[in-house]
Amino acid sequence: MKYKIRSVAEYLSLIEQKGLTNYIFRGQNEPYWGIQASGFRPYMGSWSTDRFYDLDQMTTDFYNKVTRHLTEEEKRHFLAYSQHHGLPTNLVDFSYSPLIALFFACYGKSSPKFSLEELVNKNAYEAIEDLKNNKSTQGMLIHNIINLLQKDYYSQYSQIYLILKEKLIDATEIMVEYNNKNIFDLIENNSNVQVWLCNELEKKLFKNPDLVTEWLTNIITVYEENKISVIEGVHQLPPLSDEKHKNDLKKYKIKIKSQKSKNNSIKELFIYLKDKIYDESITHADMYHMESYQIEYAKVESLAAKIYLALIINMIQVIKNSHLKVWFKLDVYFSYNPPEIFDRISNQKGIFINQPYVYEIDDMYNYGNLIYQYIEPDITIEVDEYNKILAELNYLGVNSGSVYNDLDNVARAVKYTHDQNLYNYKVKVEKFD
Repeated sequence: MKYKIRSVAEYLSLIEQKGLTNYIFRGQNEPYWGIQASGFRPYMGSWSTDRFYDLDQMTTDFYNKVTRHLTEEEKRHFLAYSQHHGLPTNLVDFSYSPLIALFFACYGKSSPKFSLEELVNKNAYEAIEDLKNNKSTQGMLIHNIINLLQKDYYSQYSQIYLILKEKLIDATEIMVEYNNKNIFDLIENNSNVQVWLCNELEKKLFKNPDLVTEWLTNIITVYEENKISVIEGVHQLPPLSDEKHKNDLKKYKIKIKSQKSKNNSIKELFIYLKDKIYDESITHADMYHMESYQIEYAKVESLAAKIYLALIINMIQVIKNSHLKVWFKLDVYFSYNPPEIFDRISNQKGIFINQPYVYEIDDMYNYGNLIYQYIEPDITIEVDEYNKILAELNYLGVNSGSVYNDLDNVARAVKYTHDQNLYNYKVKVEKFD
């Protein structure tokens, strides 16, 4: 779902009319490559740019350098502390405040900037001389400008992304307890985390039973779209050519969508996964130990949560065993709600989404493969007239000073207000003349 706004009033009216109060908000001044944590941005997925930060080591190095300055609360929530101070992490900033998101969508938005070297593949001095006399270089310059401006990386609009709060699973305590270890690694290997996540999934399904069909069909669709199926044994490659297993999952999806056979089909799928996945860290875990009569009388929401979790773990292992490029899409996101250990969290009404990931290096080709959970907004709002909106937000007291609350940004906010006054005065004089 997509909307477009051109003023603060239009934005607030849209939120009121559409009832967009049960969402968290993220503002981006460019679409970039979607919603992506800062720690993943160096990775471009090609042979020459297939590496990305060692996030754990970088965080450890930072911790060792600043630990003597930290409070106990800052140590407990060191990932938030790192994000606050600009260290790349796998956290994505969101806000409970629609106005804060609107500010971030507009702040820093400007026309795309390219270096001359980037456009003509020569250093600046050579390029200038070449452009004076060489029509071929002049044509290359125009062609490259057009090509860059057409990329999805740039847009004439800013973006605000909305995620339903109902999709969030609060992983704050898990992150603190396990020292901010990658959540996908914990889900794959830690039985306590598996039980925790299964319980959280059950809570959401019991609260809204209609999600059972949606979630199960969605995750089977992810398997289909990525052309993967269930691993039979953790050390085997996924049977990519095994159409039988793919058709089995598709068969269950069709049956689950049928209200007449839904409950029985979910029980059959649970049994199928117990038989097909022989890795004891998945379906041999305690939560899957159920006799036939227990499965028969089990609540369908409970079985659906177990199925969903088993398919998540299986997909993580598929990626690690095969180095496949997979769109890892789930119906839930892992939120992180640290205490207000610095003013910015409070000022920005901040909440983080933890973007878990799998990063594997192919031993044969030494090629890195990064897969992170895809964050798909439920609603996108495109923002036009961003300079006008920044002025309106400043009038409402939302500016770099109030958002960041450090002396440098307070100075910028004061200067911005005076720049606006100068601009308005100039416009009045020009009209008078």
